[in-house]
Amino acid sequence: MTAIAHVILDTSVLLRCRPLRELPWQNLQYGNLVTPDEIRLLVPRPTRTELQTKRYVRSTMKRAERVLDGLRYEPTTLRTSEPTVSVRLTREPQPSPEAMVAVGLDPGFGLTPGWSDDYLIMFARTYAESHQNVVLLTADGPLSEHADEHPGITSIHLSRAHYEDWFLPDEPHPLQQRVAALEAALKDRVPLVSVSSGNDEELTAACVGGLTADEWGPQRRRLEAAFPEVTSFGFINPDSILLAAGHDIPSSPQLISATLEDMATYKSTHSDWLKSCESETAVLRRTRPCIRFAVCIENTGTAYAKTVEVTIDAHGCLLMDGSDESLAPLSPLDFDEVASHLAPPEAPPLSSGLLKQISVPKGPEPFLEPDLLARPGRERPPGQFEYTTDEPCSFQEKLSLDCPLWPHGREPVEIPLWIALERELVATKAQTHCAVSVRVEAENIPEPVHGRLPVKIAIRHESGVEHARRMVDTIIKHHARK
Repeated sequence: MTAIAHVILDTSVLLRCRPLRELPWQNLQYGNLVTPDEIRLLVPRPTRTELQTKRYVRSTMKRAERVLDGLRYEPTTLRTSEPTVSVRLTREPQPSPEAMVAVGLDPGFGLTPGWSDDYLIMFARTYAESHQNVVLLTADGPLSEHADEHPGITSIHLSRAHYEDWFLPDEPHPLQQRVAALEAALKDRVPLVSVSSGNDEELTAACVGGLTADEWGPQRRRLEAAFPEVTSFGFINPDSILLAAGHDIPSSPQLISATLEDMATYKSTHSDWLKSCESETAVLRRTRPCIRFAVCIENTGTAYAKTVEVTIDAHGCLLMDGSDESLAPLSPLDFDEVASHLAPPEAPPLSSGLLKQISVPKGPEPFLEPDLLARPGRERPPGQFEYTTDEPCSFQEKLSLDCPLWPHGREPVEIPLWIALERELVATKAQTHCAVSVRVEAENIPEPVHGRLPVKIAIRHESGVEHARRMVDTIIKHHARK
């Protein structure tokens, strides 16, 4: 019978150690197997997911790309004897969050499955239930210690002290890399772009629960009590109206009352208004949770960046331009904004209807100074970024900006954004994660600059009943009759 060792690879092994085909796999102890006949190297989904994220980190960008290319295109058999060694990507098994919680592991709240070390540990634990001689191989000491706390998992820690020949040479410290880049910039006179987040405070989004028709009933009765349907209609003397319009008082003024058609229209309008209050409240509950976010880019080099293009991609969310405050998306808690448009109908007769019959001369058209008129074809000042995306004020997965000339040595450019989450994905979560990736390229930048900005969001939940009550409170406050 063939003795097979199943080795689950952590990202640290793929990034910090020599290529898989060069490593002495026969020198490891695989659980109870001293000399296995076959070694199967497994790259599970959580490892591959983390490798994808490392492609957007400057210090690991090239190495992560090289590893991913190797896994995609190189042969799966690394060695044919003494022992046989093969490598393959695997998506199964995919542990459920409930199973992870049951064994004391944190499933996390990321929108992309397989984001955390706990998920990798659960993968190894689940895989060991159907295979013998399963080991988790990592160059990360804390991960190995954490894995050893769980029964059924054998981990191997590749420490430099015991496996020095497995590792690649040390990469320069990030500070050394930055100094070298600055020295190169001073020598060659090129831009040097950095990407960062403009958010320091904790981000919170609101999510509202559902509401049944029966639960809306008490709120409807509150509206009916605050704005009862009028059944007794009064009269209007047109004298005051004619005086207000600058006309003479007729010699024998007539009293005007509502017609039967006016009364029927009013009753129908009052009923429709109550339905509108319910439907608008429902629309507000279903609004996507939104938060403000900002991307900062800075040119710290020694030269202008020419013909700059910035691309912003959303991961697990949607994006919208946040520079115009008047175009801010509706929040589930924007009661004032919605209530201001839900005025109850006025009972007839309406004085405004009489005024429409009187022709009032219009005032003169406002005169605009020529200097205030838009000048087409005006050149942009240096450093001004403008959107090239069609309709950036609507939510989408990608936004693009450009700038013909971006000076160096100035304050960072802040790009304000709105981030929207899918309501169904956060309805049961207290916290969630998404990310914004930024790509900056220019005519005189040798390689595009990439930055991935993780976004951690706390979810504030509110019951549908409480939300409806607060909405009705706001409607009554806005439109209470005096």
